[in-house]
Amino acid sequence: MLRLIVIGQSHAQLLVVLSILPLNSVSYGSPPDVFTLRGSLERVVRELDSCHVVAATRGNQVAMGDAAAKRPITFFDMWFSGDCAQLRRVPAATEKENWWDDGVFRKYSSPISTADLEKVAGLKGCVKPDGPLRWAEWRDVPVAKRPASGFPSLYSCSAETSPIQVFYLPYIGVNRSWMLPERSGSWLASDHLVRTDVNSWRIVGTDKTLSGECVVIEANSGPTSEFRLKDDADTLSVTPLWKAWFVIDREKGFPLIRVQSSARYGFRNREYSLVRDDKSAPALIEYVADHFVKFSSTTWFPRNGRQRTFAPDPRSARQFDADRVSNELLSSGKFVDDEVLMLQTSREWHILQIEPIEPNNSLWFDAPINSCVHRVDTEDRYIEGVSREESDRRLGLSLAPAGGLSGWRMWRNSLIAVNILIVIIVAYRLLLRRNQGDS
Repeated sequence: MLRLIVIGQSHAQLLVVLSILPLNSVSYGSPPDVFTLRGSLERVVRELDSCHVVAATRGNQVAMGDAAAKRPITFFDMWFSGDCAQLRRVPAATEKENWWDDGVFRKYSSPISTADLEKVAGLKGCVKPDGPLRWAEWRDVPVAKRPASGFPSLYSCSAETSPIQVFYLPYIGVNRSWMLPERSGSWLASDHLVRTDVNSWRIVGTDKTLSGECVVIEANSGPTSEFRLKDDADTLSVTPLWKAWFVIDREKGFPLIRVQSSARYGFRNREYSLVRDDKSAPALIEYVADHFVKFSSTTWFPRNGRQRTFAPDPRSARQFDADRVSNELLSSGKFVDDEVLMLQTSREWHILQIEPIEPNNSLWFDAPINSCVHRVDTEDRYIEGVSREESDRRLGLSLAPAGGLSGWRMWRNSLIAVNILIVIIVAYRLLLRRNQGDS
């Protein structure tokens, strides 16, 4: 259990509280400071800049509270180098007791080239930071779904930066340009934590876990909100937090084994940490990692892990009541959240292989001959490697004017505009005639 619940607001008060509730003893004398802990995460991110990863993931959005819901399993073979990346995704056929064990999935010792796309199973994606195209995805088209003219595959691409298929692995996407902030809802808690301001980090205690003795920190995960109390001139402040557990192990670089969402309350010049007292879930978001494997001489990576998110049971959910919180803080010195939570999402990963690679900017693949190219940013479509006329014929666009699908749409829109103008002119002339008849 954590030793420290109430934290003095000032640094001096914090020292007083820590002197009253001493930290658990540690193997090398004292816990690392927050800058050392943050530096350990940043080092992992730097070391993963160029790497090859093969992993299995399991997870999905589940029906509220349905912990037994079927969770699809997907195998990934991924290559990363700076802002360049290539990914191959293959769904598992069946689920086993060791769900990550699938002898059918084949790993490759080098990235896939354009010539290999049709020979290797799975959906493939790639990204790069510059050039006329920055994102592409290739998939085989099942024979039953191919148009009569026939094209074997679909190559979607765009000049705009776009994330490759979501994968549930920590740290790898941090600082990549294609991990767009608007998609942050799919990030793991570990990746959110490493992006927080280190100046908001504070050590709040130590904890004994199955992985070893841990130092526990809190870091602000968002801005503080102020609530005016109804029956008091005071205000209650609420700051969303990440609470994180780092194993006190210098050799492995202080591995991060757990992250939970939490909150800190400020009331009458004191601060209080949120306490969960319901067995349904420890927090709204819970990230857990274990079985760390050596990636480089200074970096260890969690082979296994999971993240689960929870939401209040809609049958018993209640609105946030600042007055209730402040009254409980005054009466008991803490606020205990006993609201029942239900499972919302569950994601797991298992690393099959992870290794550093030399920087490689050749992770891009082009559209194979005879594949259907779909420009997502312009909505243009054509068959690769044939004339535009032949392409339009095979795609059923032969009635469109020159310029392909984009030209056809421009011509159609112009025709609509002309028809609208004709209707307006006719209506105006009829109105004019009516006015002349009245006079």
